[in-house]
Amino acid sequence: MVISGSSGVGKDVVIQRFGGRDRIERCLLEYALVYGDYKGIPKQQIRDYMAKGYDILLRVDIHGVASLRRILGNSAVFISLVPPRGMGVGGEAVFVKRLID
Repeated sequence: MVISGSSGVGKDVVIQRFGGRDRIERCLLEYALVYGDYKGIPKQQIRDYMAKGYDILLRVDIHGVASLRRILGNSAVFISLVPPRGMGVGGEAVFVKRLID
């Protein structure tokens, strides 16, 4: 569930109609409150794909990793990418080339 919109359009009203923040938090595997908005991974979507036998790839920030480690423990493989020292600038293309090399 993603509720988005510019300031003042009624996101909080929609959340209240869906049963409030407690229900939304129960529906998310991992979430964070970012500038007043919830960002997260829907539990049911993950369960549905796992039931079909799919491997799941999640892209999260460092805070999401900490939450998912607590939730998933050793049942997941965690990969953290760290830029090499002195990588400097160059953009995504340079980073991908270095990653492949």
